[in-house]
Amino acid sequence: MKNQTKYAEIRRQFEKLLLKMKLTLTVLLFCLAGVSASTYSQNTHLSISLENGNMVELIQQIEEKSEFFFYYQKEELNELEDMTVKFRNATVMEILDEVTKGTQFDYTVIDRYIVVKKKGNDFGDEFAAAQKGNDGLQKSVSGQVVDVEKRPLPGVTIVVKGGIQGTITNSEGEYTIVGISEDDVLVFSFVGMRPKEVPINGQTRINVIMEENVIGLDEVVAVGYGVQKKTNLTGSVSEIKSDQIEMRAANSTAQALQGLASNLNIDVNNTGGSADASMKINIRGLGSLSTSSPYILINGVRASDSELSALNPNDIQNISVLKDAASTAIYGAQAAYGVILIETKKGSTNKEFEISYSNNLRIKKRIFVPDFVNSVKYAEVLNIATKNYSGQVAIGEEQMEKIRAYYEGRIQEQTEADPNNPNQWLGIQSGTSNGWFSGYANSNWWDVIFKDQEFAQKHDISASGGTESIAYHISGSFFNDNGGLKYGDENEYFKRYNFDSYISANITDWLKISNNTRFYQENNSFPATLEGGSRGRLYHDAMRFSPLAPYKTPAVKDDQGNTVVPEQLALLPAWLENNGFNAYNENNLVSTFKAEVNLTKGLVLKGDFSFKKIFYDRTLNYKKWSLLGPDGKPSITYQANNNRILKDIRKTDYISFNVYADYHKSIGEDHNFGLIAGYQQEENNYFMLATSRQNVLSSNLNSLNVAIGDVIGPDNPITSWATLGAFGRLSYNYKEKYLFEFNGRYDGSSKFEEGDRFGFFPSASFGYNVHKENFWKSGVSEFINTFKLRASYGKLGNQNVSSYLYLSSIPIETRLNWVVDGTRPNYSDMPGIVSPDITWETSLTKNLGADLSFLNNRLSASFDIYERQTDNMFGPSGALPAVLGANPPRTNSASLKTTGWEFTVGWREKINDFSYRLNFMLSDNTSKITKYHNPNKVLTTYYEGQVIGEIWGFEVDELFQTETEVEEYLSEVDLSYFGSGWQPGDVKYKDLTDDGKVNIGDNTKDKPGDKRIIGNSSPRYRFSLNGGFTWKNVDVNFLFQGIGKRDYFPSDYATLFWGWNGRGHSNITEPVLDFWSKENPDGYLPIPLDNRSSSGSGKDRYASTRYLQSSSYVRLKSLSIGYTIPQSIVNRVKSVKRMRVYFNGENLLTFTKLWKNFDPELAQVTGDGWIGDSRAYPLASVYGFGVNITF
Repeated sequence: MKNQTKYAEIRRQFEKLLLKMKLTLTVLLFCLAGVSASTYSQNTHLSISLENGNMVELIQQIEEKSEFFFYYQKEELNELEDMTVKFRNATVMEILDEVTKGTQFDYTVIDRYIVVKKKGNDFGDEFAAAQKGNDGLQKSVSGQVVDVEKRPLPGVTIVVKGGIQGTITNSEGEYTIVGISEDDVLVFSFVGMRPKEVPINGQTRINVIMEENVIGLDEVVAVGYGVQKKTNLTGSVSEIKSDQIEMRAANSTAQALQGLASNLNIDVNNTGGSADASMKINIRGLGSLSTSSPYILINGVRASDSELSALNPNDIQNISVLKDAASTAIYGAQAAYGVILIETKKGSTNKEFEISYSNNLRIKKRIFVPDFVNSVKYAEVLNIATKNYSGQVAIGEEQMEKIRAYYEGRIQEQTEADPNNPNQWLGIQSGTSNGWFSGYANSNWWDVIFKDQEFAQKHDISASGGTESIAYHISGSFFNDNGGLKYGDENEYFKRYNFDSYISANITDWLKISNNTRFYQENNSFPATLEGGSRGRLYHDAMRFSPLAPYKTPAVKDDQGNTVVPEQLALLPAWLENNGFNAYNENNLVSTFKAEVNLTKGLVLKGDFSFKKIFYDRTLNYKKWSLLGPDGKPSITYQANNNRILKDIRKTDYISFNVYADYHKSIGEDHNFGLIAGYQQEENNYFMLATSRQNVLSSNLNSLNVAIGDVIGPDNPITSWATLGAFGRLSYNYKEKYLFEFNGRYDGSSKFEEGDRFGFFPSASFGYNVHKENFWKSGVSEFINTFKLRASYGKLGNQNVSSYLYLSSIPIETRLNWVVDGTRPNYSDMPGIVSPDITWETSLTKNLGADLSFLNNRLSASFDIYERQTDNMFGPSGALPAVLGANPPRTNSASLKTTGWEFTVGWREKINDFSYRLNFMLSDNTSKITKYHNPNKVLTTYYEGQVIGEIWGFEVDELFQTETEVEEYLSEVDLSYFGSGWQPGDVKYKDLTDDGKVNIGDNTKDKPGDKRIIGNSSPRYRFSLNGGFTWKNVDVNFLFQGIGKRDYFPSDYATLFWGWNGRGHSNITEPVLDFWSKENPDGYLPIPLDNRSSSGSGKDRYASTRYLQSSSYVRLKSLSIGYTIPQSIVNRVKSVKRMRVYFNGENLLTFTKLWKNFDPELAQVTGDGWIGDSRAYPLASVYGFGVNITF
């Protein structure tokens, strides 16, 4: 019994201790609310009604209708029962006074926390004592926060430095923070204002004046091998902050960068809007005919475009875009066409541990989806096209009646047995395009194979913190997009896993070490198409297949009702389900180790070593399968002779080493010097092994061992390259008024032959901060706050070319086309001719710029004008004898000049608790060939004086309207260059030379016949408008992006534009119905003809002014709307510091004059152009929802 009593006593004491701990933790959370108790408890009025209730129910009502929190012992309150009360606009103290009157209970109000207990109970006394000043704690500190004009600042965050207590100011800028020590320091922070730290020192009221954070003066910007103050920059540099890309619902970092920096040009390529899409990137336009890609560095390590796309946007801290030679010369031959510097997030010393989680759940809907006509309209147009061409119709009345019957629902099945061949289905005969128009179905192929909506998701988690000497940040991310296919969807997926870690340690006061490690894995799969791993073939077929072809066949039963042939998918859905898959996995690991040694005041020695390992494996399983005919026998066997398994393995090993010294010295207060000198060495090794084998015995096993056919390959290229370079930068400024900087790099590359491997690439730049002159301060500075002029000049090389161009190689081939001794032997081909003195391309860049700010730095502007001359580009050599028998070698024989300008203007302002910002960017550039070996200036290739993007074509105002008009025009003008069979509705080409014929002359610049420059496909006047506002807890951000001028002419096979190419290769959309006919003589498109030859529609599709399109556009690229949960609510959840919910979207609105079927971002994608968008996956509108939580 004694032991039980002792145990009970221990248990009571333990429960009491737990109550005290719970009380302390709860109160700690309540203190974060930060509004004084006296103000809130006296000014808050409540209406409460309770009938036959108890005290606990009363407390619950008060908590639901206010921000009060009660702490009590439920067992005690059970005594207060059978309560019937009614209060109207009463304070909490009036309510509690009334209900506790005449009882043994009392209460204490502490901030918004209320303790209810029996009189004499010590429950809650410890906290009350702390609020009265015991143990070095003050009850509260109050005050007001205003700006320099004495206007209250609502929403200012006040936290205890190094602690967890905090609050925010109310609409009058007032605050109260409780439970703090007189030795604490308060940190005041607000967007657009400079943070301020104020020691308490026993004060009970602290009023604070916050100053605006002047952008462009004290901020630093990442540049090559260091940072610089913006005010001292002499080069052209744009900066992108992390919050500008974190808000995007983009699939990749590259997509998220669109429109965020002037002349950082990011365009869609032929991967379109697929989950793994990459982007075309250049800085300031075309740099070379071989490559114009910028040099991308992630945490100082070289990265490819695909690695940039795979980088998690939420891991990025900041991005600097270096544009001119003054900014990029320190990187030498790597950076001829600009540099993108990316720094990922790092921890901070003396920062408490923090965990953040965010997610983004996305619904995607494809935009610019073709609006196909129904099968009846299609058949009518088909008959019009065939009759126009041959005088006969393709669809007889019997078939037309079936087409109508199925469309109207009078026939249920999409197809039936071919009456002339019981083994074939109508509309699928032999699986060829010639049979696709013989059916009677109504297949909208886009709707058949693609979902109306797709789903994607992204999840991010990170942790960071630091002690006095250690800082760390670690993050992980998962992105998943299952694509939009209805069929074969088990073979369509894209998954990406990201991991990023950073840790640094101050070992001593002179030594700091750090490591950054990044890893990502991508798993990607797509169903095989008729071209194996080509996704583009699927989109191509979906655009051109005849709607008369069925996408499924009906079940066939015998006389007893037994199923002889099951229902089957056919054509596109069947291919997706049965053709197999093309899947790849990529693993990318990068790790960088850094050390910094403070040798003496102003002198730091820095070094880093990085390694990268990339492993890629791909499997293509191209399966053999059969479609059963109505008779139950195989009707069509796909991949009968081409079924195979392919294995493709690739490995890249890269290492880089940097060591450099960074020295800064000031003499007095006027003369400031900076010097960087260093050395870099890097090496890259690439290995690939790919082989395939036919006649697969088991299509479910993805191994070469289950195939017994011929082995194709192996293909085993191995390449290596290495560079080394010495670099330096010397900078000087006088009173930060007159600025000078010299950068240079001596680079060597293994890609060129000995004797031509090294080059020196220097640059010089100057700056003048005019606003620092005394005369400026006399009055102008009140309106124009800052004014800086910049000028730079530099020369850079380009080593981004293929390896071994200077070596003559002998191609080794397999499976000769001739049979020798019963086999097809291996053989070698003739070696190519090389130019032994091939060397660097060189780029000479000039830049003039100005930066200004106005009206207390609320308005800022920047303008640059530049010229880049690229010489020694790779081009053709001189003419060689035709009997040579080999292609002429490439030589450094071409030159290109790019000129352009860019303008940025920004405005930001805060009005009470409303702040907003706007930033507008406009840029333009053009490129012209200044040297190219094409002495006759033939128009089929580059020529001297050519403006890149020229579209040559013919003048066309109208279509022929009558037979008489055709006869009269042909009697005067020869149109035989285009074709024959002219009739009303054909294009009427103009004879510009008045020589009685329309043709291309010699097809040269000087003798082009009737051709002339009718447009230019290069984008001009790129612009973006990004901005946003915050109001209390609401934030809104948006980005409009577009191109002001760009011309586009569709290829002659562009089905979405012309509409008709042939019976099995055409589909019809609603806009295409506006073609010429006698009933529609004002039709826009030419007469439809069922043949794309020169006697059919081919003659009407030459580039001409009539059909030249404008692909300029404006697009609401991004929109995000967020709401930060009030701190008073967040504080109720233990351990949660911040919470925000949000919506974001991509590609929400588009304004363009382009032909209705075309997306202006996809129209210019290079490729075969067969459907006008080059087989690219259409872009999507994205609607995302998510939450950000910080613990």
